Amino acid sequence: MEFLVMLSVGVLTVAVAIYILEPVVRPRRRKQGTYRGESMGDLEAAKDMVLKDIRELELDYATGKLNDEDYRSDLAAQKVRASDILEQIDRSEGGEARPPTAVVDDVDIEALIEQRVADVREKSPNQSDQIDCQECGVSNSSGAQFCMDCGKTLT
Repeated sequence: MEFLVMLSVGVLTVAVAIYILEPVVRPRRRKQGTYRGESMGDLEAAKDMVLKDIRELELDYATGKLNDEDYRSDLAAQKVRASDILEQIDRSEGGEARPPTAVVDDVDIEALIEQRVADVREKSPNQSDQIDCQECGVSNSSGAQFCMDCGKTLT
């Protein structure tokens, strides 16, 4: 009887050790978005996910949750992801891969990024729109009621 208890404890200890050490011994999966070397099932699942994301994006745009610029840039990014996945599927099936392109459906991603940067710079406050704190001399935005450094009321 004592032998069975010791055997059970030993088996349980080995099982717990395997459960705890499994993540350390087994290599981690790659982050989403890196499709090289994945199985066909993983690629098909990634393709389905991207297509789902595109449908949700189109629904958000149709219901007015996204403006035109955000919709176009997000859609372009999703199409690039889909293109990468489809290229990997083609390679896995022995087909010839399409050449990569920076322009997706006449949307230049680099131009969209440059436009967004220009928009952000345009919206940032100018030095003439600043109010100097009389207490500490720190420049604050024109709409501020209190100094961002010392907390005194701005006049």
